[in-house]
Amino acid sequence: MIIPGENDSIAELEQMTQWVAENLGYDVPMHFTAFHPDWKMLDKPVLPVSSLLTAREIALKNGVYYAYVGNVHDEAADSTYCHACG
Repeated sequence: MIIPGENDSIAELEQMTQWVAENLGYDVPMHFTAFHPDWKMLDKPVLPVSSLLTAREIALKNGVYYAYVGNVHDEAADSTYCHACG
Protein backbone atom coordinates (compact mmCIF):
# COMPACT_ATOMS: atom_id res chain seq x y z
CA MET A 1 0.00 0.00 0.00
CA ILE A 2 1.32 3.39 -0.98
CA ILE A 3 0.45 6.05 1.62
CA PRO A 4 0.89 9.76 0.83
CA GLY A 5 3.73 11.27 2.82
CA GLU A 6 4.77 7.90 4.27
CA ASN A 7 6.21 5.73 1.50
CA ASP A 8 5.43 7.48 -1.77
CA SER A 9 8.69 9.29 -2.48
CA ILE A 10 10.44 8.59 -5.76
CA ALA A 11 13.64 7.74 -3.87
CA GLU A 12 11.92 5.15 -1.66
CA LEU A 13 10.07 3.58 -4.59
CA GLU A 14 13.34 3.40 -6.55
CA GLN A 15 15.14 1.75 -3.64
CA MET A 16 12.34 -0.71 -2.91
CA THR A 17 11.81 -1.83 -6.49
CA GLN A 18 15.56 -2.18 -7.11
CA TRP A 19 15.87 -4.30 -3.96
CA VAL A 20 13.01 -6.58 -5.00
CA ALA A 21 14.43 -7.06 -8.50
CA GLU A 22 17.99 -7.70 -7.29
CA ASN A 23 17.26 -9.81 -4.19
CA LEU A 24 13.99 -11.59 -4.90
CA GLY A 25 14.05 -11.72 -8.69
CA TYR A 26 12.63 -9.87 -11.63
CA ASP A 27 9.66 -12.22 -11.88
CA VAL A 28 8.34 -11.53 -8.34
CA PRO A 29 5.07 -9.61 -8.76
CA MET A 30 4.70 -6.21 -7.11
CA HIS A 31 1.20 -4.94 -6.40
CA PHE A 32 0.90 -1.24 -5.57
CA THR A 33 -2.36 -0.53 -3.75
CA ALA A 34 -3.93 2.91 -3.37
CA PHE A 35 -4.46 4.27 0.12
CA HIS A 36 -7.77 5.82 1.13
CA PRO A 37 -8.38 7.42 4.55
CA ASP A 38 -10.03 5.09 7.00
CA TRP A 39 -10.35 4.53 10.73
CA LYS A 40 -7.08 5.68 12.40
CA MET A 41 -5.49 7.31 9.36
CA LEU A 42 -8.07 9.93 8.52
CA ASP A 43 -5.36 12.59 8.44
CA LYS A 44 -3.86 11.30 5.16
CA PRO A 45 -5.34 12.14 1.76
CA VAL A 46 -6.45 9.65 -0.87
CA LEU A 47 -3.48 8.54 -2.97
CA PRO A 48 -3.77 9.93 -6.51
CA VAL A 49 -3.92 7.34 -9.29
CA SER A 50 -0.94 9.10 -10.88
CA SER A 51 1.18 8.17 -7.84
CA LEU A 52 0.31 4.51 -8.26
CA LEU A 53 1.11 4.62 -11.95
CA THR A 54 4.43 6.29 -11.13
CA ALA A 55 5.27 3.49 -8.66
CA ARG A 56 4.44 0.91 -11.33
CA GLU A 57 6.56 2.68 -13.95
CA ILE A 58 9.51 2.86 -11.55
CA ALA A 59 9.21 -0.87 -10.85
CA LEU A 60 9.07 -1.70 -14.56
CA LYS A 61 12.03 0.59 -15.26
CA ASN A 62 14.02 -1.20 -12.56
CA GLY A 63 13.39 -4.56 -14.18
CA VAL A 64 10.37 -5.91 -12.30
CA TYR A 65 8.44 -7.97 -14.88
CA TYR A 66 5.06 -7.91 -13.17
CA ALA A 67 4.05 -4.62 -11.54
CA TYR A 68 0.37 -3.89 -10.95
CA VAL A 69 -1.89 -1.30 -9.33
CA GLY A 70 -4.89 -1.92 -7.08
CA ASN A 71 -7.81 -0.12 -5.40
CA VAL A 72 -8.23 1.81 -8.67
CA HIS A 73 -9.31 0.79 -12.13
CA ASP A 74 -6.70 1.06 -14.84
CA GLU A 75 -7.09 -1.71 -17.42
CA ALA A 76 -3.48 -1.61 -18.59
CA ALA A 77 -1.92 -1.33 -15.13
CA ASP A 78 -4.05 -3.89 -13.30
CA SER A 79 -3.86 -6.59 -15.98
CA THR A 80 -1.42 -9.45 -16.46
CA TYR A 81 0.84 -9.34 -19.50
CA CYS A 82 3.78 -11.48 -20.59
CA HIS A 83 6.96 -9.57 -19.77
CA ALA A 84 8.60 -10.78 -22.97
CA CYS A 85 5.96 -10.04 -25.61
CA GLY A 86 3.37 -7.87 -23.86
